[in-house]
Amino acid sequence: MKKVLFLSVIAILLSYGIFAALEADVVLATSSVSTTTVSLTVSDELSLACPVATANLGTIAGLTGGSATADVDCNVKTNNYNGYTLTLTPTTSPALMTADGHSSFANYIATSTPDYSWTVAAAEAKFGFSVTSTDVVAAFKNDGASACGAPGSVIGLDHCFVGFDGTNATQIASKSIQTTVSGVTTTVRYKAEVGNAKGQPSGSYSATITITAATL
Repeated sequence: MKKVLFLSVIAILLSYGIFAALEADVVLATSSVSTTTVSLTVSDELSLACPVATANLGTIAGLTGGSATADVDCNVKTNNYNGYTLTLTPTTSPALMTADGHSSFANYIATSTPDYSWTVAAAEAKFGFSVTSTDVVAAFKNDGASACGAPGSVIGLDHCFVGFDGTNATQIASKSIQTTVSGVTTTVRYKAEVGNAKGQPSGSYSATITITAATL
C-alpha cells in the first residue's frame, strides 16, 4: 500500500512538472513587431518641342504695304505636380529689325490686355503676336465680341494681339497641374504689317524669340 501511494505521489509530481513546464512555455511565448518604410522619389521632368525653328513671314511690299503672319507650335509635357509656365522673350527691342539695326518694325502695343482686333495706321509698321492653347493665359482669351482678358473664354489666333515690352518676357500659357503624357500644344501667331503710307526701308528683317517652359 505504501509502495502504491509512493508511486502515485511520484506520478502526480511528474504530471505537475510537465504541466508547469508547458504553462511556462505558454506564458513566456511573445510576439515581436518590426516595421519597414519603403521610400521612392519620382523626379519631375519637362520637355518643350517647337518643331519649326524659323517662322517665315514671307515678303511685304515696302511702299504699298501689306501684312504677313507665321504660326509656331510648341508642345509642353511635364509630370510636375504644380504644372508649368510658358513665356516668350525677344533678344532685341524692337524685336523685328535688320541685322545692322538700321531699320525696324515698332513693337505692337505692349499691354496686359491685348487688342481684340489688329490695327496698324497707314504710316506705321508694327510687329506683334497672338496666342491660342487650352492652357493660354486669360489675357489672350476673348468674349467673342470685342474684348480680351478676364471676361473672355473664347480662344483663337484671329483676336487678342499684343507686342513685346522691350526685352521683357511675356507669359503666354500656364497650367497648375501636370500635363497628359501627350502634352499641351500652344500656337503663337507672329504678325507684321506695313501701312500704305509708311514707306518701310527694304531689307531682311528678323526677330530672335526665346521660348521658355519652366516648372512651377
